[in-house]
Amino acid sequence: MSAVRYWTGFILSASACMSFVYGMELVGRQTAHWKPTAAYLIAGCMLGLFSVLHFLRSPAPLLNLNLLKIKTFAITFAGWIALRIAISVSPFLLPLMFQVGFGLNAFQSGLLMLGLFTGNFLMKTVTTATLRRFGFRRVLTTNGILSAILTASCALLFFLRLLGASFSSCCL
Repeated sequence: MSAVRYWTGFILSASACMSFVYGMELVGRQTAHWKPTAAYLIAGCMLGLFSVLHFLRSPAPLLNLNLLKIKTFAITFAGWIALRIAISVSPFLLPLMFQVGFGLNAFQSGLLMLGLFTGNFLMKTVTTATLRRFGFRRVLTTNGILSAILTASCALLFFLRLLGASFSSCCL
């Protein structure tokens, strides 16, 4: 019986994600009509709502949302989501900003991105030791603050560029 509930939750949540992502894809197209776009977005939201209701009411849910009632877990989860979004979009948005916003070519943009990837690679070697020495909560808090500041500094560079400041001397 619980296998059927797992499949129900999986199908509901997968359909919600698929509908919402496709609806967002249609938003980005210039040739898409608004009716199917709105239908996909509304269907995705409704299926998402149904899947959350299913997860809350099921005795053995695929995704146990009751864990979010634990305050420390909820805070950690929210911090992780914000950090994960900021880190995940960097390899895609930073080269775009370097090329479109700063006028660099693809090679120069790629060279600047080497710092991001080198930092990611080197950080993997010291993560365990850092967590053991300073503790999870302190590392999460500090990392969240530093990530927010550094992500905001990228936006600040773009806005300074819009105001007329020149950064061509610092970029290769």
